[in-house]
Amino acid sequence: MPTSLPHEITSISRQFTLKRDEIALPILQFVFRGDNKRHEYAKNGLAWPPLSIVTVCGMAGSGKTTLAATIAQSGKISQAFDTICFINLGDRLLSKGGVNNVHYSTYLECLRKICHQIGVSPNLFYDKNIFLPKDKSIKKAAKTIQAIEEAKFKMSKLMDGLKIFFVLDDVWCHEDVDLFNFGKDMRSSFCLFVTSRNLDESCSAQTLRVNIPLLSVEDSILFYIIESGLGSDKSLPTTENFDLASKIVQECGYLPLAIRIASRISRTRAYQKSSQSNFDLEHITKIIMNTGYQDHFSPPSSGNQTVMNILDRSFSVVTEADVSYAVKVCFGAMAAVFHRDGHIRPWIKRDVVEIFWTKMLDSFSNLKLFKPKLYQYRLGNTKDVMNILYTMGLINMRERKQRITARIETEVQIHHDLLWEYGKMVVIEFEKNRTDIHRNSMDARVSFSGGSCSNLENVSFQLHLLIIDCYQEKLDSITSIDDEDPYETCDTHVLLWLPHHLIQAKKFEEFLDLLLMKTFLRDRLEYLGIDEGMQLYMLDIQALQKASHASELGNVQKSEHNPKLIALMFLIGQVLSEIFSLNLPKKSRNEIGRAFTLLGT
Repeated sequence: MPTSLPHEITSISRQFTLKRDEIALPILQFVFRGDNKRHEYAKNGLAWPPLSIVTVCGMAGSGKTTLAATIAQSGKISQAFDTICFINLGDRLLSKGGVNNVHYSTYLECLRKICHQIGVSPNLFYDKNIFLPKDKSIKKAAKTIQAIEEAKFKMSKLMDGLKIFFVLDDVWCHEDVDLFNFGKDMRSSFCLFVTSRNLDESCSAQTLRVNIPLLSVEDSILFYIIESGLGSDKSLPTTENFDLASKIVQECGYLPLAIRIASRISRTRAYQKSSQSNFDLEHITKIIMNTGYQDHFSPPSSGNQTVMNILDRSFSVVTEADVSYAVKVCFGAMAAVFHRDGHIRPWIKRDVVEIFWTKMLDSFSNLKLFKPKLYQYRLGNTKDVMNILYTMGLINMRERKQRITARIETEVQIHHDLLWEYGKMVVIEFEKNRTDIHRNSMDARVSFSGGSCSNLENVSFQLHLLIIDCYQEKLDSITSIDDEDPYETCDTHVLLWLPHHLIQAKKFEEFLDLLLMKTFLRDRLEYLGIDEGMQLYMLDIQALQKASHASELGNVQKSEHNPKLIALMFLIGQVLSEIFSLNLPKKSRNEIGRAFTLLGT
């Protein structure tokens, strides 16, 4: 059994942690693979457990470090390994500033800490000058690589003979993992357990990659109830506490860190007062996002941080401040523009988002200044920006066959509800910076000091105007084509989203003109089906009424829209009647019947 555990691991053990066996057990099975062939390993002079590299990926706050600490303290690991090591690489990179991979001095610092953990002298790993005054940059780079390889080999020899389980926490650049894979030059057992927010596509017989999911509903409720003191893992909560926990964990998006913070909030006197006065659970996300996470049992990397700041740290891989700011604004603009009521993280065509970002970077004067820096950072176009967001695990990506043309389209989606909230706050800060005449145009800061709804409405209005401008030529062609041309408007984003953008940009007349085009209506029904197509039409009309009501000229605009709305109802009825007159199967006729009911006819 290990003589001692690093304090980062023991501090986590003092907290209540979920076992998450569905993730931990497959990892342990991989680490201890070949258990039934131990004698063959010994006969061939090979170490058992064999060399393993486990990489756990997931968004900030998803419980990667907690999972690593839980596995490191498990009985099987304690019995099989002599020593547990722990290095938080992210904290060291943050302290250096402006770097996202390990430099020579940082590497030596990590090796010295490992020496203390395995109980040997760190004297071999103190900084020394390895350059000559006349060395050029290429020569310096070669010498640095050689010095790092020599230091790595020395550490391997110090570790050889010990069975090491090594947790390398918060890796930003997966090329750094090999620097800590000391098992290559060891005859004894070595397991490297890596946690990272970035995707790792590497694969070999010695590696296992795990994407850590969010908590299940049941585990989230249990976690909240125990952390908040409303119950224990051995006693059932009251119905009232269970209902409260269900609503709160849903608002937390089933993210472990957010649930832990919410449970701490619930213990405070201020929260208790709020809950006794019909506290509005819709606002709990905002409270969680901006409440400090202070817990003396927590690892140092999690102390005194808000969820917002922890999510902000997800962008730390982009180390140049101005470039990071520009990438955040792109992400925030995606969150602000591509969502509907009740559906905050829809799948959107990748090329649409990239065209929109390009338009935004070209249109806002305070963003144009960042374009050269993006180019210098090898983010020369918005495709590169999308790729780095995907690599950082901040967006999901999938390929999907289009319903009518059968083309394969790539779609993207914001990874998590709290990341969507983060994106909104980024664009609020962007709008505050943009409209503050006293703020330097190159002051690339996101301070999250709070912003009003008006800031979000203002920037959202501007952003929707930009994406409409991207589609203006298409919009003009739709409203001028002959209504018999089939699939003229069959661009999935136009069919699904253009009316929404027109409403959000307060282009109400253009919105009604688009919906009154028979071709657009028929293509929508053809693409989505009658049920879904009619529901989307009704949602668009409701959104128009809601937006008109919120406008200062609400009553005037509503009366002006009435004739066109009536004409739209007649048009929908006419098209449905034409379809109904065809020789259709019973299922299609039932769809049309439901559509007539939805229409109110």
